Amino acid sequence: MRNLSFLLLLFLSLLFVSKVEGQLGRDLGLKQNYTNFYQVTPFYTLYYGFNHKTSEVNVAYIWDLTGSNLGWMAYAPNSDDMPFSDVWMVAKTTDGKINVWDMKVGSDNIRPVLDSVEDIKINNTVVNTTIVIVEVHRKGNTTDPNDAVISGNESDLPALYAYNPSSPSGPTTIAKHTDRGHWVMNFVTPASITNPVTVQSAFSSTSPRPTSGAVAREISLLNDAYTLSWRFLNTETIEITMSAKTNGWVGFGLGSSMLNADIYIGTFSNGNAQVLDYYGAEDQVRPTLDTAISGQNSVLTSSGKRENGVTTFVFTRRLVTGDARDVSIDPNAQTNIIVAYGGSDALNYHQNRNPYSVNFNSGSLDDSVSETTRRKHAAHGIIMAVSWAIFVPLVIIMSRYFKNIGEPWFRVHVAFGLLTLVLVIIAFAIGVSMVEGPQFQQKDKVRISHAWIGLFVFIFVIIQVVLGFIAHKMWSPERTHTPWFPDRIHHWIGRISFLSAIVNIFLGISSLNDTNYTKYLAAYGAWVGVLLIVFVVLEVMRKKKSN
Repeated sequence: MRNLSFLLLLFLSLLFVSKVEGQLGRDLGLKQNYTNFYQVTPFYTLYYGFNHKTSEVNVAYIWDLTGSNLGWMAYAPNSDDMPFSDVWMVAKTTDGKINVWDMKVGSDNIRPVLDSVEDIKINNTVVNTTIVIVEVHRKGNTTDPNDAVISGNESDLPALYAYNPSSPSGPTTIAKHTDRGHWVMNFVTPASITNPVTVQSAFSSTSPRPTSGAVAREISLLNDAYTLSWRFLNTETIEITMSAKTNGWVGFGLGSSMLNADIYIGTFSNGNAQVLDYYGAEDQVRPTLDTAISGQNSVLTSSGKRENGVTTFVFTRRLVTGDARDVSIDPNAQTNIIVAYGGSDALNYHQNRNPYSVNFNSGSLDDSVSETTRRKHAAHGIIMAVSWAIFVPLVIIMSRYFKNIGEPWFRVHVAFGLLTLVLVIIAFAIGVSMVEGPQFQQKDKVRISHAWIGLFVFIFVIIQVVLGFIAHKMWSPERTHTPWFPDRIHHWIGRISFLSAIVNIFLGISSLNDTNYTKYLAAYGAWVGVLLIVFVVLEVMRKKKSN
């Protein structure tokens, strides 16, 4: 009885698997059975499956001619980089014929060449005005050393894809790919939808988490200087593409700031692209490799390209990596992210970064966090600049050069001095609200200097107002000289505070996260130059009058 129950259960399981595999792609007239699919683009889709009875791998190439002209399309199983990869290529040559080539890539990583043994067989070809379908199969283990071995039991087999809409005349004239990337093949878990060609409409913004082959979501960030896109390769893996208008590094992080963020940075080293897993250390300056702090590199596969001033990196990772340093991705939740890029492949300080919040499943973007941060920076900078570059110079000018006008100089001096105190307190509070982590323990010299000088100036302003009040109360028209306390100390603290604040504003602009920071530096520098000329002229006039 037990044996009969077991056989019945086995029969039903095989029937279920056959039914699932049989459904996938049947509406397109596909002849072979497929377990899963991967949509490379809205016009290029790959179906794949494994026939355990014949130990053969089944692959279907589907190209929507309404989206793009077909040149060649290829995939390489069990590969995460081009050198020594096993390439399965379908090409529409210039004579209009559909060809299937079993190819390999040597160590030169340039153009694939025909394998000495043709192991890939065509099963079915459909060509009309709107679509090209090519079904092929091959033994999972051909014993050919140039061919990848596939058992059909893999749930996370790395693979490459590539394509070019330009048709070659033959296998020796294949143009370089216009796009390529990584994905993960899953021969175990069947796809949850049956027609990936219409997956664009199948996954609406209200759909549940996709289980395989979902089209990419894409958002533009940092004033369109940075593009982020992603897609779910299966229920456990996500592919993320980060692209920026730069010839330097490109970064993406999970977190609201660098502090404790799960960061992924792509760079080129000796022409080779790599994406590594970092952790946002407490100093918030240079992130630390996960592997350097008892963590793991959670990047499964990575690739990159740099063309015409745009650098792009593609990498894959699991939604839940199991690493304590990593942030898990819940596709249905609003997730805080940060993006940034630099001017070179050296991990220098970025001038372009921002925090955002995104839903990975729907693609909805919330940039209110970024906008709030930007407004805080603007308010802090403007208030400090107005206070120290306009009001404080007026306070100094009135007290040093215009005492001869009588009591009005004192009223102006006190009024703008108190106004400066109020504005500095407000700007300091805004600055404190933007602090993330131990601000005074950073390793970045500009930012740490800005923080320390800002704190000292804030303290000096309060002391300065108190000393001014004491000086006013102690002043007597009968005195014959200016005492050190509190008058001269009041004078020198004022001068030190003013010069320190002027320098600190330069430092603040230099650390500003804005592509226009050089313009701000130039404008502020010009204004400081005007102030310098005014002070020099007034000082010369004062000396002449004194003489």
